[in-house]
Amino acid sequence: MKFLTTLICLFIVVSAIAQQQERKKIKPAFTSINQMGLLHGEAGAHYDLRTINGVSIGKWTVGLGLGIDNYAGRSVPVFIEGRKEFGKKNNLPFLYAGAGLNHTWLTTDQKRQKGGEYSTTPGMYVDAGIGVKLNTKSKTAVVLSTGFSYKQSKETVVPPVWFTPWPMPGNPDGSPEKLNSQYRRIVVRLGIQI
Repeated sequence: MKFLTTLICLFIVVSAIAQQQERKKIKPAFTSINQMGLLHGEAGAHYDLRTINGVSIGKWTVGLGLGIDNYAGRSVPVFIEGRKEFGKKNNLPFLYAGAGLNHTWLTTDQKRQKGGEYSTTPGMYVDAGIGVKLNTKSKTAVVLSTGFSYKQSKETVVPPVWFTPWPMPGNPDGSPEKLNSQYRRIVVRLGIQI
């Protein structure tokens, strides 16, 4: 019985030492992913730019992202994204998913097209897909991904009051017009990861 208890204690100590050595191999590291993409949906094809900065631990990466999305009106998505890599070779497939808020940031011409007084509230932003990370000899990797992206744009437009004998577009009585636009798109992105 003493031999069995000693053997179990020895096994526990060896396992603990092995786990500590394993943890030493996997250290958290800062990572930055910078991408440009092509978004395609009902409103046609448009581009986006984004950067995700965070921490990589082993095959997992989590970061805070910020972008410029020009699909059907310029906006700035702010989101959290997670990635999981698979395999042990130089070309690592991965899955990614992110969610956050989409802040509308229209150009002067886009605001002029809305007419009247204009205000926005943040909408929802979701992005998910698959990709491949192509490691190079340096610490930089090329990242290629494809997936699905969704953005919501919430706007309130107070049109000018028109006194005409015929009906005008929008709300001629001057009451606010609330717009809740939802955009679903397919996305292909290319970027680098440091």
